[in-house]
Amino acid sequence: EQGHDHLIIGYPAIVPKHYGNFGLFTHHVYRVRPLPDSSLTNHFIYLLLLTTTVREQVIAHTNGTTVNALAKSGIEQAAFALPAAGRIAEFERIVAPIFDQQEVLFDESRTLAELRDALLPKLLSGELRVSAKIKDAVT
Repeated sequence: EQGHDHLIIGYPAIVPKHYGNFGLFTHHVYRVRPLPDSSLTNHFIYLLLLTTTVREQVIAHTNGTTVNALAKSGIEQAAFALPAAGRIAEFERIVAPIFDQQEVLFDESRTLAELRDALLPKLLSGELRVSAKIKDAVT
C-alpha cells in the first residue's frame, strides 16, 4: 500500500541483472540513472535515495487525495551535499563488490530453490533415496 503512510513511495530498488536491462514501468515508477559525464554511480544514487534526508525531501513532493503520487520533479529537486568525484569513485570501489556478491547470492538462491523444487517431490514419494553416507555428512 503506497497511500498516505508513504510505505513504498520514494524507495529505490535495484533490479537484479538476472532480469536483464529491460523493465516494466508504470506511471508510479521512475528509472534513475547517472548522466554519462557524471561522477555519480548507480550504487551511490541508490544508497543516497535511502537516506532519511533525501527520502523526506522526496516524500514532501508527493500529492494525491486517495493515492499518493510522486512527480518527477520530486526526485530532481532533492538537495544533498555532493562529495568530490574521487570520494565517489572510492565509495564505488568499496560497495561495488558488495552489490556484485548480492547478485551472485541471488542467482545461487534461485538455483537452490529450483533444485529443491525438483528433488523434494521425488524424495517425498520415495522415487529418490538418500544413502546413509550422505545423511551422515549432512548431520
